[in-house]
Amino acid sequence: MRAVTAVLIPALLALLCGAGYYPYRGLTLPGEAMPGNGYVALALGVGFSLTVGCSLVTLVFYSSRPAMVSRRVAATNAKPVEADSAAN
Repeated sequence: MRAVTAVLIPALLALLCGAGYYPYRGLTLPGEAMPGNGYVALALGVGFSLTVGCSLVTLVFYSSRPAMVSRRVAATNAKPVEADSAAN
């Protein structure tokens, strides 16, 4: 195993553990409950993020269809019209 990999994997695992521990501590600490407006804002944010993400993935798959690729190739392989031949 290379030295970079030996250092990188434990560092990334430590970041993953920290990313899991932080929300766990936030959810288990005693304190005031989140108000109703907070839940509404959370739901709207998650919904908006999912909508944007799904739309972008759909556009990526739509633009990689064979028909779209053939149009793109045909547009790049088209011969330019010369000014002299267009005037005749």
